[in-house]
Amino acid sequence: MRIIEGETAMKNGIIRKYDRDRGFGFIREDDSRGNRGGGEYFFHISELRAGDPAELAPGAAVRFRTEFDKAREKLRAADVELLPAGATELHEVIS
Repeated sequence: MRIIEGETAMKNGIIRKYDRDRGFGFIREDDSRGNRGGGEYFFHISELRAGDPAELAPGAAVRFRTEFDKAREKLRAADVELLPAGATELHEVIS
């Protein structure tokens, strides 16, 4: 994956809030030690790249990257991947 200005490598997080009717929510990033204390980012259903949209719900584990939203002048979640139930890190998905 090529990183360009305003983009970041993939991060792990959980969905903190999701409004199914409006198709958006917020993801809380895991910090470098796996704690749920990192930043919080807006995401839209159109950014879901892997996983079943019907399974989007608070507490679901995801991977995502961030990109700069010029209109809002802050970072947002992009390329969101819903992880299988019970997975909290990428190595759990691969193995």
